[in-house]
Amino acid sequence: MTTQKSIKSGDWELVIDLAGGRIVSLKKAGRLILGTFSRIDGKTGNTHLCVPNFADEGSNLGLPFHGPARNSTWQVGFCGDSSILIGIVLDKSLLYPIRLQVRQKFVFGVNFSQQIEIKNIGRLSAPVNLGIHYYWSTPAGMTGTRVNGHDITDLIKDNKEIGLLPVNRIIFPKQTPIVMRTEGFPRAVVWTGFRAQAGKKIFDDHYCCIEPVAGRFDSVSSRLAGQAQRIYRVVIEV
Repeated sequence: MTTQKSIKSGDWELVIDLAGGRIVSLKKAGRLILGTFSRIDGKTGNTHLCVPNFADEGSNLGLPFHGPARNSTWQVGFCGDSSILIGIVLDKSLLYPIRLQVRQKFVFGVNFSQQIEIKNIGRLSAPVNLGIHYYWSTPAGMTGTRVNGHDITDLIKDNKEIGLLPVNRIIFPKQTPIVMRTEGFPRAVVWTGFRAQAGKKIFDDHYCCIEPVAGRFDSVSSRLAGQAQRIYRVVIEV
């Protein structure tokens, strides 16, 4: 039984996988915007949420790398002609004391939007962070990728972070620009896969990851009180 769901609306086509709540592919008028890619390190990568922690944050609390949501089974809340809502409840653990309700709503119009709602359905407060691990298609290579006028190629290779604006202009080589509007994401981590060979790094070039991140897990502001909710949004214009 397939865990994938497909929606076509106007020029947009989205395929999601309930196994991990992942975006398998996002296309606009046949152009692949977000995809699933074979990586040089032997893994397969596609877009997923990192919640309640990004990277190795929260490892002292027993949280897995990038959080448990990307390896859990999501449920469909509703599915219409131009939108779909999926959700999951992440259970508390011995060291991480809260349950989280996480919902993703994908909406199509002139543009594509992804809204993420995170609610603490427990009584205690705990740190909660969010990252969206976007895998962007770069069919002409990722070298020369620019965000808000800055070439970020070396930053991608060094797995660095960049500041985000409410409106961000992304240009991949030989592609028309993409505008990414963000709400609740002040920074992004940029990356692509690599393999070490003969003392050098060989990098994947057919995709790159520009990953909006909401905050930092260990900051005071990351704590989410009992019954409190946060809402984040990304709008992609092509």
